[in-house]
Amino acid sequence: TIMHINVKRTRAEAREAAASRTGSVDPDAWHCISVGPDLHGDFHDVKLISGGIRELGGTCGSTLWASSPALVKWLCYANQLPLILGRRILELGAGTGFVGLALCALGAGRVLCTDMPVQQQLLEANLAANPEHAGKVFWQPLVWGTRPQRAFSSCRYDLIVACDVLYDEEQMEPLASTLAALMLECGADALLALPDRTDFGYTCSPSDPEPLPDYEQLLLTIEQHLVAQAASLRVDRIGSVPPEI
Repeated sequence: TIMHINVKRTRAEAREAAASRTGSVDPDAWHCISVGPDLHGDFHDVKLISGGIRELGGTCGSTLWASSPALVKWLCYANQLPLILGRRILELGAGTGFVGLALCALGAGRVLCTDMPVQQQLLEANLAANPEHAGKVFWQPLVWGTRPQRAFSSCRYDLIVACDVLYDEEQMEPLASTLAALMLECGADALLALPDRTDFGYTCSPSDPEPLPDYEQLLLTIEQHLVAQAASLRVDRIGSVPPEI
């Protein structure tokens, strides 16, 4: 099952965020983001180095995009924390590591953050800055389109999470194949928080020029991979949330 949350976010917002990158490293550029409430009503701080630092990661993965805090807040305020409590979670496109750290703070059992190798220094820095989650949140490189290593499937993750990972049309096929393979090999559900962008020019049908959100094409591509393996896909469109939920 894929559970999808549509995060209302415009391309102009993405451009504004991208334009804010300085490309310089400030060793004191840390800030805390409060997440919660958890089931006990408590809030927790996640410490991150400031986003947009190219020396510590890729140009997209080093920025905290709106979909990540939107997903975390949705889990808390829409009474959806049971989705993650005590569960083993694998995150695709972890970027800064914020989502993995937040899920651990809110009660996840174990989180494996995965991303391109270029994200290693940034992810390791942010994980090390939150020592209270040592032993619960980990990092491992994963290039989409390559067969996941046995280490990924051997842990039998319960849930695969991804936030705003569809920004390059060329990555749609590798992302879909990797997500489908992990769902099959780990026996996991997926929770996706993707913006309602229409950058790739898909339409509902040849006779209907209404723009089709890019994520709909991703869901279709994932389904094609699963059908090829004689597996079925159920998509629960949980709803739409604003990025500032």
